[in-house]
This record gives sequence, structure tokens and C-alpha cells, in this order.
Amino acid sequence: MQPVSVSNTWNSNGHLQRPIHKIYFILLFVASLTGIGIASGSASVPVPPGSPSPFISNYLTKTAVAIFTAEYVATGVVFLAIFVQRIDIPSLEKRLLVCVAVCAPFVIVRLVYGLLAAFSEDLKFNLLIGNTTIYFILSVLAEIIAVGISVVVGLSLPKTLEPDTRKQTGA
Repeated sequence: MQPVSVSNTWNSNGHLQRPIHKIYFILLFVASLTGIGIASGSASVPVPPGSPSPFISNYLTKTAVAIFTAEYVATGVVFLAIFVQRIDIPSLEKRLLVCVAVCAPFVIVRLVYGLLAAFSEDLKFNLLIGNTTIYFILSVLAEIIAVGISVVVGLSLPKTLEPDTRKQTGA
């Protein structure tokens, strides 16, 4: 597989551009699909005998949450690799980096809630019978804030005009 950028090159600012290989993004995509598939299949797993509650997460749910956590960490590594090279990013696109950095704490709060819901046997973090205030603040509100920030930043970016690469024909 070829990297996103062709090779390690020096840019006009004298900084070394480090490529991020496409395989890395493909692996993140496959991990995401795997986590979604496992999480979807976990609903059909029967409650094991001797379980203290039928509402405790099963092994498939825990596996899916672990995959999503690993994927979030890997995505953070990609963000840091891009952040190190931020001097080479056009100024308007730097707003996207700031957006990711501002949204990250809210996504981390949501991730921690998911970890607590999956791995903690404390039923107040349970999605079905748990405390609705905890669920609202740690899950719903965190997601609404992160999505709201992303939408506002995304819609406020100016549309970039792509040069017309079609061949001009005289008619």
C-alpha cells in the first residue's frame, strides 16, 4: 500500500512531512465495522446461568467496547501525528484540528461512560435500568455537545473551489 503522501519530503517551510499509510485508515475502518458487528450480535447472546443480573453486559459487549476504546486511542495517535505537522496545514483547515481537540474531552466522557456501562457491575451505569441523569449527562449531553461543535465548525468553513480539470472545448 502506498502512503497518503508519496514519500518523506521536505516542504517549503523546511519541515519533514511524514506520511500516514492508507492501511492505517483501512484498519481503523475494519475495527469499527468489527465492533459494530460484535455489539449488534451481543444482543442475541443468552444470559449465562449464575449471572447476578440479566442486565450485566456479556462478553461480546465488553469485546466491542474494548475494540472501540482501542480504535479511539489509535485515532488519537493519528490526530497527534497530524497535529505535529499543523504548520503545514492551511489556516482554514486548522480550524478542523481545533474542532477535534475541543470535541475530544466530550467524546472521552462518552467513552468512559461506555466503559463503565460495559465493565462495571454497578447497575446505575446500566443503559436499561440505570440512573437516567447519569446516562443523560455522561452519554447524551456529551454527544450532543460534540456533534453541535462539529456541525457549527463544519458549516462555518467556506466552500473550497476545486479547479476545473475538464478539457475546455471550443463550441
